[in-house]
Amino acid sequence: MTSDNPQTNHNSTAQKSCLTCEHLLQKYPNSLFIQPQTSHLLSLHAKIRNAETNRQDFVFYADQLLRHLIEFSISKLEFQPKPVTTPTQQIFNGVELKNSLCAVSILRAGESMENSLRSVVRGVSIGKILIQRDESIASKPARFYYSKLPQNIIDTNVLLMDPMLATGNSVMLAIQQLLQVGVKPENITFVNLISVPEGIERILSNYPKIKIVTGMCDSHLNDQKFIVPG
Repeated sequence: MTSDNPQTNHNSTAQKSCLTCEHLLQKYPNSLFIQPQTSHLLSLHAKIRNAETNRQDFVFYADQLLRHLIEFSISKLEFQPKPVTTPTQQIFNGVELKNSLCAVSILRAGESMENSLRSVVRGVSIGKILIQRDESIASKPARFYYSKLPQNIIDTNVLLMDPMLATGNSVMLAIQQLLQVGVKPENITFVNLISVPEGIERILSNYPKIKIVTGMCDSHLNDQKFIVPG
């Protein structure tokens, strides 16, 4: 029997999403990382997902979310010991990234993540890949148009950035471009703010060595290939 209670239906959808994401976390324990949700992060999501939020507020709260996400993404990279001498001439045993870091944004939406990245990583090199979806076709195929990548990209950790992971069409093309120039799949971390199980499964079933770091895993794609709740 189907409940007519909107709250019950909402909870059912949320539970389904949670179970699906939990299954993916177990299936890809070394490749998929979903950002733990605090009350503060949930409040920021509520701000940017609210259809009544104006553009200025959306940008402000999205930037906060993206900074948290970038920091979480970097924490999943490989670090090595870095002892330093403090002003009191004592040794502090810190760490540093084992390999240098660069980023590639999938245009155009990926550019929205660049300011947040620069606020976390000083002097980071950022490349561009232009990929657009054909919205006139139901399957919304992605087409590659252009790329300009950092010169040292082969020897670095690469943060591939796009705020949304839906079908995975655009990301798959971007990954192919990175692999063609010699980037190792294990050095690619795809960073996105909102994802769905369909997109996660598609990418990791094809490229299991790539890392996916997402701010939140939503329920599913609807018939128009839009993220729900999005």
